[in-house]
Amino acid sequence: MEKKTTKAENFATLREIVLDVVTDQEEQDALIEFIDKEVATLEKRKVDAAKRAEKKKAESDELTEEIAGLIGAELVTVDEIVDALDTEEITRAMVTARLGKLVKAGRIVKETVKVEGKKRMAYRVAGEEADAE
Repeated sequence: MEKKTTKAENFATLREIVLDVVTDQEEQDALIEFIDKEVATLEKRKVDAAKRAEKKKAESDELTEEIAGLIGAELVTVDEIVDALDTEEITRAMVTARLGKLVKAGRIVKETVKVEGKKRMAYRVAGEEADAE
């Protein structure tokens, strides 16, 4: 499978071409300035995207810990957790995703329960932590 060329790599190639081909110094300087400016813009976008991703991950971690704090030895359903969080911004899907992470990490366990005649997943603290409560 062929590796995809990035914009930064394309600009580096264009820079080399301009240095090799363009003989008029003024034109060459203008093109090099343009290319360098575009590369700097790409780099800034990359840094900004990394900052946004880090912020989003931190927010996700806070919500995960908040959800983990709501789960004890007694089984609780996703709907009960959403109600306990009591905010419009947090959706059922967001809670379910965090619960999946907690289950995968072994911090909580999930079990199937019947609520109003329907099967639902319920969660409680895993292993020794549940015994301590």
